[in-house]
Amino acid sequence: MARRQQYSSKAKITEITSRIRNININLEEFSVECAPSFIALSYAWGTDTAGICIRVNCKPFMIRENLAMALRQLQVLCPEAYIWTDAICIDQSDKAEKSHTVQHMGQIFRAAQTVYAWLGPADPGEQDAGDSSDALWDLLEDLGYLVQDTTNYNGRETNLYFEIETVVDNLLAELNRRAALPPAEGGISTVAFVRFMRRVYWQRIWVLQEVCLARELIFCCGTKTMASKVLAGGLMLLYAYCVRMLADDVNMPITKRADISTAVHCDEAHLMLQLTIGQKKLPPLRDLMARYWIKELPRGMQSTDARDMIYGLLGFATNAEKRSIRADYTKSVQEVFRDAVRELLQQHGWADLLAWAQPAQKCISGLPSWTPDFQSTIHMPMCSRGQVLPSLPQFCAAANLRTTTRTGDIHGAWNLRWQGVVVDTIDELGSLWYPRHEIGEVHRDQKASGPLPPLSSRADIFGHISEAKRLAEKSIASHPSPPRGIPDDELKRLEAVWCVPCADQLSTNYEFIRGGARIQSAYLAALTPMIRDEARPYLNAMMAWVNKRVALSTHGYVGLVPGDTQKDDVIVLLQNCSAPYILRRRSGSESYELVGEAYIWGIMDGEYVPEDGEEVIFDII
Repeated sequence: MARRQQYSSKAKITEITSRIRNININLEEFSVECAPSFIALSYAWGTDTAGICIRVNCKPFMIRENLAMALRQLQVLCPEAYIWTDAICIDQSDKAEKSHTVQHMGQIFRAAQTVYAWLGPADPGEQDAGDSSDALWDLLEDLGYLVQDTTNYNGRETNLYFEIETVVDNLLAELNRRAALPPAEGGISTVAFVRFMRRVYWQRIWVLQEVCLARELIFCCGTKTMASKVLAGGLMLLYAYCVRMLADDVNMPITKRADISTAVHCDEAHLMLQLTIGQKKLPPLRDLMARYWIKELPRGMQSTDARDMIYGLLGFATNAEKRSIRADYTKSVQEVFRDAVRELLQQHGWADLLAWAQPAQKCISGLPSWTPDFQSTIHMPMCSRGQVLPSLPQFCAAANLRTTTRTGDIHGAWNLRWQGVVVDTIDELGSLWYPRHEIGEVHRDQKASGPLPPLSSRADIFGHISEAKRLAEKSIASHPSPPRGIPDDELKRLEAVWCVPCADQLSTNYEFIRGGARIQSAYLAALTPMIRDEARPYLNAMMAWVNKRVALSTHGYVGLVPGDTQKDDVIVLLQNCSAPYILRRRSGSESYELVGEAYIWGIMDGEYVPEDGEEVIFDII
């Protein structure tokens, strides 16, 4: 069949022989605008080799097992439909065709009459435990219809996300009854819930646009199907009820608490909750990038081809963004990541994207220090998400820098030139703060009224807090005259003791806010032997900042810096960036490497004012 780049292909299943389960496909080509009614398949490729032989236009064609299972199920659900699926409808060996079609993937999924999301085969669960995916599916369906019956919820037309606590109150008696039943009799199995939300499907970066752009979305798991609004309502209700159980039942057995805590810490669960509930309009591209590029492997969004961490979100791009970021599979991963970052910095003003470039976490070699590795772990930036998500804390450390050059000019193929000012150099560093255990783990010696953050130990918490106190007090003792921008008030300077460990933010209801006067009381609560509710916002904020160290600079600035910061690294303010950054001068060169974002107490809101002639151009490699 002749393929043309301006056209997209559709596949039609024409025959499946019931005895030998052959799949025979006639591949026809239409423009999207003139195509007959078709359905699109959303699924996970899997990591196995293509070992299932089907026939496409009477010729052998190898596909992976998960796609074969999905096609067989679709033949049962809609035997006469035209179907679009990427592995068959895109010639994967033709980079030009692949680049063109991927650029318009969003248009294809918008045009589909129905998108079928294949989650994979049914999970039988443990023998006689009643924790199969089919049992959970039935439970979620029941809960989804309960939500519809008790609210005005109708998928994306109603923002259930902000009403779910009221829904839990209204259905609490029924939910408690379900919780008391064995899973095999319609009860709640948190084990099945965890397995369900850790299916590979939820981690595909392509899911974001395939789910969000669909006119009608139907989920399939084995032989079971469910409309997205029903599944989303059921998932949201079950998730909220699990959180409620943790908060209300302080005497819950520790093993049960561990299971439920693990369930509510499934990052993958948030995908459905945020994208299929209350979305009255498509989220902006940068909003999704800020939310879903941040992850800790092996959790979070991933892709088989690392370049799809960029291309998989183009369905949300504006026309201007699509013109500047184009799918091109002839480029290397390094070139794709670098060029996307360059465009977002230069053309779209996202200066704080530098905070995503965390050199210590990178797995892909050959990237510039200022280019994030979007396929690897990216820890949550401390102070640099407000440019994209206005509901989050706002910082403006570089507010008083002069704007004389364009932000982030590219010099050569891999260099970034950025105007800024050197604030100080690093003089002393505390111990590494890396607060991570397995997600959802709770300590056997603690009782709590809610899900615990993944703590290392009480000793680690107190040690980190004590180092901030020690260096703040040392700053005052060693530098009676405070450095530029810092108030000349000893009591005021002591606020660094409680502001630095949490980066001057409190975490409440899954969002971070500038704490102000509330921080000191939460800090004092965190110092008590038992973890009280009053301390949780402070501890949650501390847990968010991974791979950090408390630092003291030569002139007395105290802050939280990247874990691989070294003595004599420089603290800089970069034009248009919300937070300070740490740079390291390259040996024998005038250029620098980016170490990462920093929180420096006292200069986070434009208090540092450069003098004439202090601003320079940094050449960052």
